[in-house]
Amino acid sequence: MPVVANGLPVLREVLSVDGAPCAEFVDATDVAAFAAAMTRVLTDPALATTLSATGRQLEKKYSLDAMVEGYVKIMRDLDVASPAGSGGMTTVPA
Repeated sequence: MPVVANGLPVLREVLSVDGAPCAEFVDATDVAAFAAAMTRVLTDPALATTLSATGRQLEKKYSLDAMVEGYVKIMRDLDVASPAGSGGMTTVPA
């Protein structure tokens, strides 16, 4: 689903994948700009398709599986960096 979002820097960062936006960003205080962006995503099928495809990539980036993989990597990195090599952990999921 195509998205129109506030153009805040943090949202531009979070709502993108490898630099590709998954939303049309606008100044949320500019009603005309917001309406124009809504019109664009509703009337431009190519734009809607592109934003939706990038949104699906974003969904995978922030999925539960991706989060778990990230935590496992952190735990393994901490384990490797510890002096004894165990990092106080007995097991790390494979």
